[in-house]
Amino acid sequence: MAKLEQNNHISFSKIVKRLILVIIILVIIIVLYFTEAYRAVDFDKISLLYAGLEEYVELHPFYSIIAALLIYISATAISLPISWLLSVTVGLIFGWLIGSIIVVFGATIGASLLFLIARYAFADFFKRRAGGVLNKMADGFKDGAVSYLLFLRLVPAVPFTLVNVVPGILNVKFTDFVLTTFVGIIPGVFVYTYAGEGLRSIVEIRAAACKQGVAPCGEPLLPSDIITKEILLAFIFFGIVALIPIGIKFIKSKREKANGND
Repeated sequence: MAKLEQNNHISFSKIVKRLILVIIILVIIIVLYFTEAYRAVDFDKISLLYAGLEEYVELHPFYSIIAALLIYISATAISLPISWLLSVTVGLIFGWLIGSIIVVFGATIGASLLFLIARYAFADFFKRRAGGVLNKMADGFKDGAVSYLLFLRLVPAVPFTLVNVVPGILNVKFTDFVLTTFVGIIPGVFVYTYAGEGLRSIVEIRAAACKQGVAPCGEPLLPSDIITKEILLAFIFFGIVALIPIGIKFIKSKREKANGND
């Protein structure tokens, strides 16, 4: 029972941390608005640069997708902490559907490369770096590698890099790792690329206006301009994804109670 209460406390604290992140983003937007710091950003130039990039993507869709895929694979394989920013950017450039496909495949391939590197090239190095986390995760894998890996992907309780490295050290089946990574990251990827889709509509309107020399080109970007349907939906989806750990913990606790009663 004590263990169950502790798990519920931990899951609640993780949800609080995620909600705090959303609140911080909202506070930043409010501060930028009232201090008028947003006026220092030349959104017109950014929009025109995006328009040029969009034209290139339309003319060379295959090469653009391959380039984005390779960038995401490389960033994941070398563990750059910018995955959320890359996901939003890919959603901005390609839209949420194609963007999600690029990110899911890019992240899965990059994570798989790191998995193989950890297993066959630098196992001793990563064992030292993982420290006590290695033993804790090893206990989790004893109950079933697939379910535990899927849980770690859906609930980012452990840094993404460690979830890529530790299974390789612990000799988890490569196919299990690839499958759970591919499926488990989909909800989070969708949220970020959909947020990029929301920004896309804002930037496209401004770029078209600047090409014609009409409003809103030349006017400051207001917070009200950012509040689009897609952005609002992205925040809602973010909240839903943040609640996934609560659902998983609730189901798990019910099963533990049932087994305990038996």
